[in-house]
Amino acid sequence: MTKMIITKNDILSEEDRLLIVKDIQYELKHNPTPNKMKPLYQTKVDIHRKYVKIHKHWDNFFKSIYDMFILNKIGFGAFTMCWGMKQSKETINMYHTHQKADTNESPDLSIIYYAQNKYPKYGTYIGIGDMKEGVQNSLVVFDASIPHRAPDLPKEVLEEEDRIIIAMDYIYD
Repeated sequence: MTKMIITKNDILSEEDRLLIVKDIQYELKHNPTPNKMKPLYQTKVDIHRKYVKIHKHWDNFFKSIYDMFILNKIGFGAFTMCWGMKQSKETINMYHTHQKADTNESPDLSIIYYAQNKYPKYGTYIGIGDMKEGVQNSLVVFDASIPHRAPDLPKEVLEEEDRIIIAMDYIYD
């Protein structure tokens, strides 16, 4: 069976994208993950529950994802986790897959949204050595069983602008 990888550009308006970046920056500063096993600059894994009910730009974000799912005939389900990350020089990028919070099983899909990524060539390795572009304001959806990792960014790129992504896990009903 071929592993699914789907991409979509222009997920949000520029205004909504910038508001999402601002929310992630706020969460990184005020509500970082307490889990010391997680990367240094990562939010808690429930930001979708926190923001979607109170901010229109988050509602627009998830509506755009669901519209993409319908277009690509992706089954109905739910987002189980959603977190923001900022890549820094301290970030250690290792191949990984995600686990469901309550079991050792993998979610069905992993999703990455590139909220702020000035250089598309620094996307995500999905599969060993297979780099997928990370165009700012784009989304990549892939089978959660595929190992993936962020690329190692050059010092000059990290000093120029933060690379901010939103990662999500999705399970089918």
